[in-house]
Amino acid sequence: MKLTIVGGGSSYAPGLVKAFINSKTFDGCNIVLHDINAETLEVVTGLVSKLARLAGGGINITSSTNLEAAIDGADYVLTTCRPGGFECRHQDEAIPLTFGIYGQETCGPGGFFFAARSLPVIRNITEIMARKAPNAILVNYTNPTQIVAEALTRYSDVPAISICDQSIGDIESVLNALGRADADVKFTSIGLNHATWTQDFTIDGEDGVAAMNAAHDQVIASDANDRLKGMFTLAKRFGSMPNSYLPYYYYMSEFVSRAKGKPTRAEVIMSELDSYFDHYKEESAKDQPTLTHVRGGSDFGDMAVDVIGALVTRDGSEHILNVPNLGSIPNLPYDSVVEMPCRITPIGVERRKFAELEDWKMALIGPLSIYQRRAAEAIWKGDKSLALSALAMNPMVHDLGVASRMFDVFYEKQSQHYPAFS
Repeated sequence: MKLTIVGGGSSYAPGLVKAFINSKTFDGCNIVLHDINAETLEVVTGLVSKLARLAGGGINITSSTNLEAAIDGADYVLTTCRPGGFECRHQDEAIPLTFGIYGQETCGPGGFFFAARSLPVIRNITEIMARKAPNAILVNYTNPTQIVAEALTRYSDVPAISICDQSIGDIESVLNALGRADADVKFTSIGLNHATWTQDFTIDGEDGVAAMNAAHDQVIASDANDRLKGMFTLAKRFGSMPNSYLPYYYYMSEFVSRAKGKPTRAEVIMSELDSYFDHYKEESAKDQPTLTHVRGGSDFGDMAVDVIGALVTRDGSEHILNVPNLGSIPNLPYDSVVEMPCRITPIGVERRKFAELEDWKMALIGPLSIYQRRAAEAIWKGDKSLALSALAMNPMVHDLGVASRMFDVFYEKQSQHYPAFS
């Protein structure tokens, strides 16, 4: 089996590849790392190659800066790339603030322009897969997940599943805030990527939202981050645990106010990147490398391993996936992408059926779904007029004049990443 990881030279990559190495499902697999940054790709390849040899599972790791060579003959292609790098992410976060809108890499205008950079790359990957790996499955980890998944579903014939581990990470954050990290948790998360709400949420058999409500005042008074505090506040107001990205929509003015005059998240990450790669170089030189400083945490990559492992074994296991709705959520369009639990079986992806989402959920999720479908179409087709109308539909924007002016600012800075609009 050949697995190609696009974005294999990133600071996330060592944790991701280590997760594959630790899974017996991938023993004997050929893993090919691809990245356009030859320097970081060499560092990561040297490190994970040594980890693979020490693990003894027979995994062979190679790398290439040539995308066609990396994909040629692959059975699975995992996309984890960040077109434009952290410099463009900084602009995604900083520019919207000048228009009074929160800047973020997947929500709001920042998410739109990230998609405008990501989709041309994803489109090229699907075209290469059609020629060089016609039987391969694309597993997309590249953001913004929802818009990328909408485009893949509508405009590509390559079999594709998009994944995001945010809902799982959110549960872990809540448990840590409650001081119950080892609790037995059950939950169902449905909606759109980065816009889900939980159902049937229990902690050690008890109502999970009730536990959050009981700890609400303590968490709000703590030094927890603003997103986590927003989750507790929204859970108390609506009686359901939200995805940690939803506070950006419901409390946007507060996030805008707090963000002004502070470094963007991208600037913080860029200031730390050298420390990650210094750690990788140091560990590569050791007989027994130990990863203690990994972006994404020690468990990053587990979801990708679980999902691709399920695709390999078709074991019927359940995973949170971003897939076409096909009637699973009755009051969202039949062909729209939704995020929900699905089973991967020998005959394909088996969706569960849910009741209609309540009106108070649809008030945001409905417009978001429409905006993201429209954005995917505009970017894939390279239609600037459609792009402006899509951006104006974004729930954080709602202003065609602002959308037009913001598009011009982004285009001036990032036009080399927008072949669709050139």
